[in-house]
Order: sequence, then C-alpha cells, then structure tokens
Amino acid sequence: MENAIHLCFAPDDNYAPCCAVAIASVARHMRPERALHIHILDGGLSEDNRRKLAEIDAPNRPHIHFVKINPAEFTRFHIPSVWYRFKIGSLLPELDRVLYLDCDIVANDALDALFDTDMEGLILAGVKDRFYKKLGPKFGLPKGQFYFNSGVLLMNLKEWRAHKAEEKLFAYIDEDPARISLYDQTILNQLLGGRTKIVDLRWNFQFVPRFIDETCYFSDRLQYRAAAKNPGLVHYIGQYKPWVKGEGRLNPFQPLYYRYLAHTAWRFPDKTAADAYAQADAVAAPRIWRQRLFKRLRSQPQFFFKPYFWGRMFL
Repeated sequence: MENAIHLCFAPDDNYAPCCAVAIASVARHMRPERALHIHILDGGLSEDNRRKLAEIDAPNRPHIHFVKINPAEFTRFHIPSVWYRFKIGSLLPELDRVLYLDCDIVANDALDALFDTDMEGLILAGVKDRFYKKLGPKFGLPKGQFYFNSGVLLMNLKEWRAHKAEEKLFAYIDEDPARISLYDQTILNQLLGGRTKIVDLRWNFQFVPRFIDETCYFSDRLQYRAAAKNPGLVHYIGQYKPWVKGEGRLNPFQPLYYRYLAHTAWRFPDKTAADAYAQADAVAAPRIWRQRLFKRLRSQPQFFFKPYFWGRMFL
C-alpha cells in the first residue's frame, strides 16, 4: 500500500486562495518519507486559479489532482461546492481512505495521527461541532450521538461504498427537497452520525471570541484548553476568518493563515502591502469587538444568563 496521505478539497473561485493556504500548511508539515496527494473537486474553477493552486511552495511538493465535477448535477443547491463531498466515494474509486477538509482550515501539525486513525469499521471520523449540544436535539439525533462538524471528515471509502452512502444521501434529499435547507452537515449527521467516530477537538479547532459568541465546549473545557494550546487543524468558522478585516483580528490563530499565505501565489506583493493591511486590520478590530458585543446585548440579552456565556469564563 502506498505510504501517502490523500486530502480532498472542494473550492470555488472565491475560496481558491484559502484552499491554497490550507494545502501549503499541510504540505509544510509533511514528513519527507510520506507523499501528499491533493484531490480538488473542480466544478468550474478558472484556469488561472487552477494554475495558482498548483504553485504551492513546500519542501515536498504535493501532488495536485483536479477531479472534474459536473456542475449541472448541483444546480438545485444554493452553494454547490459544499455538496460535492457526497460524491467522493464514486469520484475517487481507487482510494479506500481520504481526509476531506473545508477550505477555511490551516494545519498546525502533521496529519499522520489523524489520517491513520483506526476507523473501527465506521464510515466517518470527525469532531463535535461547537453547537453540538443544541443541534443534536434540534435535529432529532439519538441521545449519546454527538452532532459533528463536517469541515474535517476522515472518510472510510470502503465502508462508504459498502453502505451505499452516496445513494442514500441523495435519496434522502429527493424524498423531500426541503431538506436541502438543512445543508450537508445536518444530513450527514442524520444519516451517518451513528457510523461516525468522534475524535479530539484539536483536529477541528473551532474558535469563537469569548463572551460575544456561543459555544458548547464549556462541557469539554479540559480538552478545549489542551486543543487551544496545540491545535492540529484550525477551522476558521463563522465570521472570524483571518481575511475578514477587523473580525479576523479577533481570532488568535489569524497569524497562522498569513504565515502560509506567503507560500502561495496569493501572497502579498511586498512587506509594505502586508504591513498596511495588518495596520488597518488592527485599527478595525476593537471597534468590531464592541459592535458585536453591544449587538449581542441588544438582540439577545438572555445570552448572558446562559451556560454558553458563564461556562466560557473557565475555558
């Protein structure tokens, strides 16, 4: 068996730059004796973006494979690319295992331990979503079944195919087209949650700023604290993405993104441009924090009497 790690991404043109950052971050943590294959599900990327995605600067250059997607199959979906993962099993028939990553993710460690996880005959492995205590009951998951975040999914493609997961997922939508509004993550939880292994928070670290946004991780505070000190994969969820001026600055892992951006074709043209952006970002951040706090106070004053708020004091 080839000693390789296989990753899968599904960027559109808007997310091509951060996909490149994700690839660069993974590549620069690879052990030299292990190959890295990147499978990009391509539903219509521009030629320029395909060229740039192949220009990752890393000691061991990853092998980039563009996998054509027929966009006509996804016209009914609001954001087509997020649904491409449903077809990975048939699109990559030669693989038995693949790690699917959202594009707004940066690696902070080698992925060997995650990729080599014992799947125990299950279909997926993932991390609890930051809203898992709310979303599990909301969508009728059985007690004890954790609602996972679909941004990082280790996929056992042998079991995926044997279970006919692709057919069941699309059949579930066809039975009631209104289920599209649930998005892929909830549908994956409803149909495959019972065949999913939950792994440590450090493999999908979902940061939100203290006191101004919700999280259910107060119940996992020891694991959260350990993950925050050494996250394996940082997932820039919500509006706290590093490239969003002001709000990105509220994320302490913003510098990771720009560290690896420098190894892509989307790097800043020079230090002056980078410094000017960083300065504008720093000026905007305090104002954004105050605005979000006061907005939360006005719209949801009860938030400050919930465990989401008080529990976070001890994260």
